[in-house]
Amino acid sequence: MKGPTLRAFAGQALLERLQRMLKESRGVRLGEDPECLHRMRVASRRLRSALSLFESLFEGKETRRWRREVGGMARALGDGRDLDVQIQYLETFIADCGDRGLRPGPERLLLRLRQRREGLQRTIVSSLDAFFDGPTPSAMAEAFRGLLERDFLCGAPKEDDLGDRVAEALFPLLARLLSFSGSARCPEDVEGLHSMRIAAKRLRYAVEIFLPHLGEGGEPLLDEARSLQALLGRIHDDDVWIAFLPDFIDEERRRTVAFYGHGRLFPRLLPGLEALERAVAADRTRTYEAFLDRWEELEGRGFWSDRIGAYRTEGEVERHESDPDQ
Repeated sequence: MKGPTLRAFAGQALLERLQRMLKESRGVRLGEDPECLHRMRVASRRLRSALSLFESLFEGKETRRWRREVGGMARALGDGRDLDVQIQYLETFIADCGDRGLRPGPERLLLRLRQRREGLQRTIVSSLDAFFDGPTPSAMAEAFRGLLERDFLCGAPKEDDLGDRVAEALFPLLARLLSFSGSARCPEDVEGLHSMRIAAKRLRYAVEIFLPHLGEGGEPLLDEARSLQALLGRIHDDDVWIAFLPDFIDEERRRTVAFYGHGRLFPRLLPGLEALERAVAADRTRTYEAFLDRWEELEGRGFWSDRIGAYRTEGEVERHESDPDQ
């Protein structure tokens, strides 16, 4: 049986990703379950990735506008998700803290983050309202269904090769990830490792889209892209803490002096915050070592060179336009 045309495959993939994003909007508005926001943020990323991959199937610059609008909403979701992750981390840290004398500082930080998250919820809801009350969701759905409709009415166009599109999509994404091999071996390269995480994420989303057409090599590639993204994501979370905590300590010291007129009460907060700094730094070291071990193992057994060989295309391969969602 003949497989789907590129047009039909793209239309179905785009519709599925749009519907997954729409499905979570009510839960995000309620703000009761952080996982709703997490799922919607991931769904928005997957939709933007698919729009980038299938941009040539649409006329004009509408896909770029759609990506910008989805990206605007995704930024608000990302801000909320970052706070949710920090709140969950702190809750676990406090619960596992055997020394009660270390709790006041992290508990104060947890209070501040919860206050910030509560205030941000209004911004998130406003962002969702602006997007879903506008014309873009229905315009996207109509355009995606239009791909399926044209496929039924017109059949496969000339030179419709889904296999070529798979190679054209994956090759530059693999090359981008591998360009960070130097950063992988430099734990101090915070920006490089962060960019490498984004490269792994983009590769993962593309592999997810084309997985039915990747053969037996698809699942291992997806597993490794997902694993690298997770490890690099945890490193990034730790780096955010490492940059944030000294500023928070200074800010909270000033806040305490401004409220009480003196700083004599602040020292009780400091031991727990310093313990949190040490815990984050230790986790960063462990996670980086696990990441580097994995990266070098993959390189050593030729995993990446095998994939490059499989997806290399003849002639010039156009690099996909950079996605602003980071």
